[in-house]
Amino acid sequence: MEAWMAGNVWDSNGCDRNTKQGSYLLEQCLGSRAPAVMEKHWSSFITENDFAEMSKRGINVVRFPVGWWQISAQSQCEKDRLANVKSGKTKVAGSNIGSWLVMEAWMAGNVWDSNGCDRNTKQGSYLLEQCLGSRAPAVMEKHWSSFITENDFAEMSKRGLNVVRFPVGWWQIYDPQGGASKAKLNWHVTPTNYITGGLAYIDKAFEWGAKHGIGILLDMHAAPGSQNAFDNSSPTEYPPQHNWDKYDANRGQTVDSMELYAQRYGNHSALYGFCLLNEPNFMDIGKLQDYYTRAYAAIRKHSADTVIAISPLQNGESGVEDHWINFGKGMTRLALDMHYYSCFGGGPDQPNPDGAIGYINNDRKNQIATFASRNPGKKFLIGEWSSCNHFNNPSRNGEFAKAEFNVYDQASLGWTFWSWTAGSGELWSLKTNFERGWVPANISAQSQCEKDRLANVKSGKTKVAGSNIGSWVVMEAWMAGNVWDSNKCDRNTKQGSYLLEQCLGSRAPAVMEKHWSSFITENDFAEMSKHGINVVRFPVGWWQIYDPQGGASKAKLNWHVTPTNYITGGLAYIDKAFEWGAKHGIGILLDMHAAPGSQNAFDNSSPTEYPPQKNWDKYDANRGQTVDSMELYAQRYGNHSALYGFCFLNEPNGMDVGKMQDYYTRTYAAVRKHSADSVIIISALLSESGVEDHWINFGKGMTRLAMDLHYYSCFGGGPDQPNPDGAIGYINNDRKNQIATFASRNPGKKMLIGEWSSCNHFNNPSRNGDFAKAEFNVYNQASLGWTFWSWTAGSGELWSLKTNFERGWVPANVVYPC
Repeated sequence: MEAWMAGNVWDSNGCDRNTKQGSYLLEQCLGSRAPAVMEKHWSSFITENDFAEMSKRGINVVRFPVGWWQISAQSQCEKDRLANVKSGKTKVAGSNIGSWLVMEAWMAGNVWDSNGCDRNTKQGSYLLEQCLGSRAPAVMEKHWSSFITENDFAEMSKRGLNVVRFPVGWWQIYDPQGGASKAKLNWHVTPTNYITGGLAYIDKAFEWGAKHGIGILLDMHAAPGSQNAFDNSSPTEYPPQHNWDKYDANRGQTVDSMELYAQRYGNHSALYGFCLLNEPNFMDIGKLQDYYTRAYAAIRKHSADTVIAISPLQNGESGVEDHWINFGKGMTRLALDMHYYSCFGGGPDQPNPDGAIGYINNDRKNQIATFASRNPGKKFLIGEWSSCNHFNNPSRNGEFAKAEFNVYDQASLGWTFWSWTAGSGELWSLKTNFERGWVPANISAQSQCEKDRLANVKSGKTKVAGSNIGSWVVMEAWMAGNVWDSNKCDRNTKQGSYLLEQCLGSRAPAVMEKHWSSFITENDFAEMSKHGINVVRFPVGWWQIYDPQGGASKAKLNWHVTPTNYITGGLAYIDKAFEWGAKHGIGILLDMHAAPGSQNAFDNSSPTEYPPQKNWDKYDANRGQTVDSMELYAQRYGNHSALYGFCFLNEPNGMDVGKMQDYYTRTYAAVRKHSADSVIIISALLSESGVEDHWINFGKGMTRLAMDLHYYSCFGGGPDQPNPDGAIGYINNDRKNQIATFASRNPGKKMLIGEWSSCNHFNNPSRNGDFAKAEFNVYNQASLGWTFWSWTAGSGELWSLKTNFERGWVPANVVYPC
């Protein structure tokens, strides 16, 4: 970007042309608005019309300025996901992208309504274009450029989809010849006067699919003459007629179109396969199978190993008729595409949710099993379905959708939901189904990518790239001050979890439930997963593990510790964290942040008096109780798929090292009874660096033992200085040397930088991003990895990893996105 050429992008978004010049500084100014603003610019600043004009004027070359960063696109996870579905290693978990190029008024009615075209008499692509007349190119270009965008592919990728079934028409492939009306067709079909321009968006779909790890299943949705007289097949007359099977030319032209699509995309890295004909209806089976045979042969000239899907008749066939069982002998990677809707009559279309759900769980399940047993030579794709129903109790919609997802995932090839966008209502939008939480975690293709990411960090194949989730169940007023302020509790004299609960009194259960249920949610885990976070360090207290016994005050403790009267309820959210971690490929590192008696007298350790005192090391009971709590956590979560490990004690301060090491030894033995290979992390005293002799010599014979060090830059010391260059220099040199010294002097233990932030006291805040990037790059050299403090932005953007991502301060090489 150059401001003198495209100054409106700067001016209309409040970005100074001088101090924010160029692409990077502009994007930093735009922040979270950048993707939308830049997409708008990119899609309009240069268009195909400009290329046409240049060609008309005799221009034969364009010199195209690009940046080094644009080439970095697909992550390894996305490459693997696409490769796995293409090879058949994983099943299809996909979405249709209906009404993008083959128009359906019920899905994109605004195109009809805003242009004075009747949705009924002008249904489908052809009749709509005829109604639009000379306006058609501009109207359709506006629709094509906005109805589905790269952002949709990015979102589908984030959600774990691995294929899109893309409805196309027979005519778009002739755009390079000036359109079907100007092309030299081998067959006489009519009409041919479709507008051009759609093929460019098919090209974009392949480009975006390759970039985001999504395969393209090209679906012949609208064949010449209409194969079903539905609006989705672009009928050319009203009332609509299906004439595809009546004329050899229609079928011959469809073969030619399919071959041209195969010729254009047959070797494209994003190609998954071809659906030869969508929903053929009421026609001669012999003619349909003859077409399939010829189209198969034509495609195989250009695409030897892609999936090819055929459809039985829409009117009542199930794919287990003899003529479908016997068809296709010798054809490779042949699948059958069935459509299972629940709101067009039949067994599942009933007002009683229990009856409809029962139909899915029994009848549909049996239909899938029957196909598998009777037609084993073909894979089975449920190519269209939705959550649509006619229930008398809409609150059961989600339950119905989940039943469908779980049953339809049993189809041998997989499924593609109809459709992605919500123009036709939430029950028809896979995007909305995800947002409602109706898509079970086990059925998305991303689960494999996320499973791999989680497995890799758990095994030590990859390092930790993580975030703390502080002040969720162990409270800190500087991070969640609204809980104190809105309930008239003094942040200072009532600091930490215990004193806050005492201040709240009888209100505590309701106030804390409200906080727990909103401060961190599954959306945060999904967002962390999207950004490539593979571990969360989760601060917990010694008391939450006693919730099943009615709380610490009612439990039969082996040690006399006081006080014990914490409220219950927090353990349910620790359970949720493990559930969400497993779902989104994020390991849980349980951190004993608040031990009985307080190990540091900081608010983060839940002091029980004011002024706060540190008593953990003064009484054997405190240390013994901490061992017991850690063992109970290990007993509850030791075999959980999301467990990454345990931090035994956060930030111990000013105490006898011998007592600490005795606690670590006893806790290690207790945890290992229930978790044989998880990572175990110990902390030195806050004043130590981990290379003291007593730490070098500690832990002989302990497996997967690591040390947790905290590197802050705003609490005094070398990096805490007003000059950004000096602070950045300290990170790049001194911190780097400290990490290297630990690795050389204490090689028996891995090093985790368990807490750090972008916090600083600069005299030039515009350098905050430079400082953060230096930290990320240097701290990524720690042998075990890092966990930033913290995720949420309640304490300011410099303390929020989420905001660091939004600002573009997190280098791509330090995280593991799927």
